[in-house]
Amino acid sequence: GRARVRSNIQNVLIITQVRDNSLIKLTHELALYLMQKPRYGGRGLVVYVDNQLCYSKRFDAAGIEHEHPELFVPFPRRRSSSSNSLASMANGAGNGNDAEFQTNPEGQLRYWTSE
Repeated sequence: GRARVRSNIQNVLIITQVRDNSLIKLTHELALYLMQKPRYGGRGLVVYVDNQLCYSKRFDAAGIEHEHPELFVPFPRRRSSSSNSLASMANGAGNGNDAEFQTNPEGQLRYWTSE
């Protein structure tokens, strides 16, 4: 038989070879598709790409922002795990508020570095 699996995936990391020009265009298309495809919360996924793509003419991050400014509106960030909450409480940052979301100034396209 068939089984439908529902997941609550909110973030995706696309790993690509930055020096492979044919992959950069595909990464652009995939990132745009994932950010625009509505999910259960109404918006698409948050997509992380290599920080070097921020400046790539082939990836064209500025073009994405120009054509789709709605993808760069600040997006609420869900806490990734309870260990983050425990760490913040240990540091004295916990205020007893069990808010589900934290504000995040970034939109749906984000950049990661290995550092």
